Amino acid sequence: MKPIPVTHYFTFFQSLGGVQSLLRRHLERDSQWGLDSNVAAFFDPLTSTNPRLRGLGLSWRSTVWSSRRAFSRQLEGFRRPIAIYNNFWGLPFFADLDCAERRIGLLHSYAPVLRDCLDAEDGLVDGVLCVSQPLKEVVYRHLPSLDRARVALLPLPIASCPFQVQHLPLAGRALVLGIAGRLQKEQKCVDRLPELVGKLEATGLDFRLELLGSGPSEGRLRRRFAANERVRFLNHQTGEAYWKALSNWDAIVFTSDYEGLPLTLLEAMSVGILPIYPRINSGGDSYVAELNADFLYPAGDADRAAQALTVIMAASEEKRATWRERGQKLVASHLGDSYHDVFSTFVREIVAAPRVSASTFPRRRFYVTDYCPFALLVRTCLRGFYRRNDR
Repeated sequence: MKPIPVTHYFTFFQSLGGVQSLLRRHLERDSQWGLDSNVAAFFDPLTSTNPRLRGLGLSWRSTVWSSRRAFSRQLEGFRRPIAIYNNFWGLPFFADLDCAERRIGLLHSYAPVLRDCLDAEDGLVDGVLCVSQPLKEVVYRHLPSLDRARVALLPLPIASCPFQVQHLPLAGRALVLGIAGRLQKEQKCVDRLPELVGKLEATGLDFRLELLGSGPSEGRLRRRFAANERVRFLNHQTGEAYWKALSNWDAIVFTSDYEGLPLTLLEAMSVGILPIYPRINSGGDSYVAELNADFLYPAGDADRAAQALTVIMAASEEKRATWRERGQKLVASHLGDSYHDVFSTFVREIVAAPRVSASTFPRRRFYVTDYCPFALLVRTCLRGFYRRNDR
């Protein structure tokens, strides 16, 4: 079977994050599933030693107008007939330039602006893959012209831990908590950690908090916790070092405002780590609720998060072992090749089906917002990101 040529579009590739991990997985494994894939990363540097990766070199000083020029110039000869827009970023102002025969949206997260984003993109895609059921429901509501048969659930893949994890009894030792992923205020809300640590200290709980990752908020957190021996920074780790760090935890804590379905949540549960997770209507909510509804807390409520952790500490060893085993069963379907099976099958089905996305566009009209830096649009006029030249 002739490989299907695919280009994945996303904001960043070289930084940390779940989407970046998935894109790397696509580059490494798509050929095994009959797909010939490359990645165009809008905000990555122009230079790359990987022939299947192309950065456009955009920044927050860029504009819609300058990004369209970069798209046309930097991706000459690089664009493939099948375009995968991860989280739909840039689709309204790149669609007329992508030379795609089919467009597929892949939704990873439930960002606050998702509804506005999708409203502006109705008619631009031939299908949508979603990493959670809540995201599917949003697509149904905000892409009304897209047949529901063209919207599918994509089971996120997780790697298997390379060794057997043993959980030590909690009696006589500190409860080890972990934060994994990008240390940043946007979405992950790690600025809430000082309050959470303070609430935990007020309960008298014996605990240690380990931060596994890096990001723009790391320096501020290091300064804030410099004198606190309960908090440790493990830096960014990969491979077996990542799993060794993760496996030492009793619980993993999320402070996010929004998520799709965090890979770190699934990976942690797969080795018996108990999750403390905010109720944010994401794909992670249902997994945690099925495990134990007491592990869910109102987003931003440090008191309730601390209470959820005391539930773990107060439980018997037998109860904790039962929770760990149940968590492993809940995420078992994410191990193996289900992700690539579903993804490649969906792409083939969309290629074989009639095209329903817009294929011809008029010349783009003049919009003042096309000449405003992205940093300004984010603060003053998000609508500027969604202007289309066929409307």
